[in-house]
Amino acid sequence: MYRQPQLDAPLIVIATNGTVRALEKATGRKAWELVITGLAQRSVVRLVVEGSSVVGFGLRTVPKDGVFESNEYFGVLFAIDYATGRLRWSVRIDDRRFLSPTLLVESPHVFLANEAVLYAYVLEDGRPLWQDIDEGTIMLEHEAGVSPVALATPGRNAQGDAR
Repeated sequence: MYRQPQLDAPLIVIATNGTVRALEKATGRKAWELVITGLAQRSVVRLVVEGSSVVGFGLRTVPKDGVFESNEYFGVLFAIDYATGRLRWSVRIDDRRFLSPTLLVESPHVFLANEAVLYAYVLEDGRPLWQDIDEGTIMLEHEAGVSPVALATPGRNAQGDAR
């Protein structure tokens, strides 16, 4: 993904197993750590640092009635303060099809694409703006599968992962 370098970006941010943490680039010392409530242990996570925000996405799976096949799936989109690790906001996205979403952040917007749906949110507070559903892609989903989604704005892009 193409990004303009930030002049003062002392931290590298890492997400694993539902936990997001920041390390000082120069020393490796942990600056902060935050467990994102509700993310699965092996959650698919996407991270983008935009200005003073770390925007991320993870998958949540909740067993229903103790039966694996009837699990409830949904996405969690969130923003964390880059310097302090404080959770700014999180949004639950009810969509069973989250497998390999694409995340693009261009202030003041956050875009999340998942197969046939593109979601738009406000970076400052996580407020939903709109969503677009590609009905033709949904029709093909059960026949031939759906290709990964790529997102782009001038000077920025995010490529979807192949399954």
